[in-house]
Amino acid sequence: MSTIKAIITTLVLGTSSVAMAQPSYDHDRRDDGYGRDDRYGRDDRSGRDDRYGRPSDRGDTDRFEQPRRYRSSWVSLAEPMELAAGRDRIEVNLRGTFTQLRLQSVAGTSYIQRVIVRFRDGSRQVVELNRTADPGNRMLQFLLDGNNRRIDSIIVIGRSQRGAAIQVFGI
Repeated sequence: MSTIKAIITTLVLGTSSVAMAQPSYDHDRRDDGYGRDDRYGRDDRSGRDDRYGRPSDRGDTDRFEQPRRYRSSWVSLAEPMELAAGRDRIEVNLRGTFTQLRLQSVAGTSYIQRVIVRFRDGSRQVVELNRTADPGNRMLQFLLDGNNRRIDSIIVIGRSQRGAAIQVFGI
């Protein structure tokens, strides 16, 4: 009787260990990196996790892109502009994020009272500069709050002398 119990115990333990040793990865399944089957394409999956790979309904297309990377050089965000009307607005259509802004005098003297930066997430940063950009003091530079954010628009408030122009750069 004890021999039959030993055989049954061996068979039960042997089959359970074989079942546990079976690999859980299915080579016919195409994994998209998030543990989801990608055989049917990204848009045809039902029950997928919307946090990955699909822009939000607000039109914020960069929300789920690759990790943020710091820029290595300054990028011009707009053509040189005059502040003849006391303010100018720049729509930033560049992809990517920024950590700093720089206003640079291209010609003449411009007094910059404040800069309002609107970010893609709806927040804004108001920077009171109250400084002059001229050939002797060509650049006005400041850090952006939150470090490494996507910019929607920039409003520059101030005044320029006749023929003066400034240019906005970001890094």
